[in-house]
Parts: sequence; C-alpha cells; structure tokens
Amino acid sequence: MSVPDLLRAASAMKSGDLDSAKSVLSDLITQVPGHITAHVLMAQTLEMGLDYDGALSHWKKAAYLCPENEVIESGLRKSVLRHLYAATADYDPVSIEEASPDEAPTPEFQDLDKLIEELETARIVPDPEVDMIPQSDLDTEIEDVVSETLARIYAHQKYFLEAADVYEKLSDQHPEQREMFKAKAQEMRLKTKSA
Repeated sequence: MSVPDLLRAASAMKSGDLDSAKSVLSDLITQVPGHITAHVLMAQTLEMGLDYDGALSHWKKAAYLCPENEVIESGLRKSVLRHLYAATADYDPVSIEEASPDEAPTPEFQDLDKLIEELETARIVPDPEVDMIPQSDLDTEIEDVVSETLARIYAHQKYFLEAADVYEKLSDQHPEQREMFKAKAQEMRLKTKSA
C-alpha cells in the first residue's frame, strides 16, 4: 500500500487541489480496490467538491472493508444523512454537521496523517468461535463459485482463458442460457489466440 501516494493526495486536499487528489486516489483504488484509506480520503475529497453521491459510495466501500471503525462510521453516518436530506428543498449541508452534537467531529486536515496511520494498521480480527471448514470442502466450494460478473472481470483484465472456463461452468449450471454462455466461452478462447 502506497503511503507516499496517500500523503500526496492528503497534501493536495490540504491545498485545495481536489482534482489532483482525486486523480492520485483513483489510481490507487484502481490498483488496490480494497485500499481502505484511499476510499476514506476519496470520500472526503468528493465531499469537499460537493459530490455527495460519490462520497457516499466510497464511505460504503470503506465501511464494508473496515467495519466498526469510528472514523468511517461517523463519515458514513453523515454522508447518509446528507444524501437523505439533499432531496429536500430546505437542504443545508452545514446543518448535517450540527445534526448530531454527540458524534465525533469530522477529522480536520491536520489529523489526516493520524487517520492514514490508523486505517493502515486496521485489521479485521477473526472470531475464534467459528468452526474451521475442512480443506476438501473449501476446494469444492471455491470451484463451484462462478458468476457472470467474475467472467467479465477476467475478460476485462485480459484473462481470457479463465473467463472462458467460467462461462463453461455457467453453461453447465444454467441450462436455459447454455447457448449464450457457450458462445461467450468460445469468444474468450478466440481472444486468447489473438492476444
């Protein structure tokens, strides 16, 4: 995870260069889609640019990746409120900040370094009470988990052979769409040969 990129984005945010911050963060999120800190900083950058819908999307992703984080929960809560009230005629974004005085205040720019450090060290702690799945069952289940979305991801990343395999499995699992999935599998195989 690229801390220098995060610091460059934070610096751009501090100086008000939102386009540069978005560019750096977008590149980082493209490289590492599960980068929690990048999603949080992108949400804050989008909020500064008044793109509340985009900010909400990144807050949701951050909350999914790192549940029960105080900074993320607070940001998500405010973003949801902002999103809900944005449709009303008397919407005032400042009132959202004042809506819940017992909540922690939005982190200031001088706290970005602390936020980056906190999120970079955040870990999901496994529950020791959960029974382990036998490796043989796990191997079988993983092979059965295929979706059209997975095939599209493989194709987009130019892993055409893997995409073809997924479409083949889908054709077996969904007989009503067999011809369509077989055709897509063949198309992926042709792309493999031409690539």
